[in-house]
Amino acid sequence: MKTEPCMTKQNTFGFRPGSNEQRWVWMYAKLYNEEEQFNTQAVLQAAEKGAGFLMKFAKDASTGRCYLILNRDGRPIKMQRTIFSECFYTMAMSEIAKATNQEMYKTEAIQMMDIRIHWVREDDTDIRLGRPPLAGEARSESLAVPMMLLCVTHELQTLDPSLGARYRDRQEWNVHKALSQREGTVILENLSPSGMELPGSLGRLMIPGCL
Repeated sequence: MKTEPCMTKQNTFGFRPGSNEQRWVWMYAKLYNEEEQFNTQAVLQAAEKGAGFLMKFAKDASTGRCYLILNRDGRPIKMQRTIFSECFYTMAMSEIAKATNQEMYKTEAIQMMDIRIHWVREDDTDIRLGRPPLAGEARSESLAVPMMLLCVTHELQTLDPSLGARYRDRQEWNVHKALSQREGTVILENLSPSGMELPGSLGRLMIPGCL
């Protein structure tokens, strides 16, 4: 069976995975910034082109939500009820800001990070796409969320070290949340909001070595 990369001009799949494109922009900008052999105009231009597409098509400007999948011309196909597409988008904006020294990318990254923190710590209505919890739905908190927020705030601090003071209390909160997932030598991916183990397969999921 012939395989074909989604990111080439010859892509015939008819869709563009949004989170992949966000990571692709971050990777190109990161390589441009940190690896001499990739410090070329071709790499920078590819990263900038991807960032321009993301800013134009990958985000719902009214909510700050990012689409998981777009079609080839940028129309949205799917959005998830998680924060991860938005986190990868923020990382892409942060790294391209460092590569280009353009304030618009830095501003975009910081504004998106502020929205992420609001969703996680204050009001998750937009994450849930307006759908209220069902009466019998078990609420849970995932280790992936504080770990991802730690990763993104670290990326922003590499862009501007002065942001360390802005995010210090958020980082401490994320560390506390992450450490609460540890039960002896076992690291659980999901716990109840009160820190209790969950029943069923959701509660049995472990992430060895994640912390």
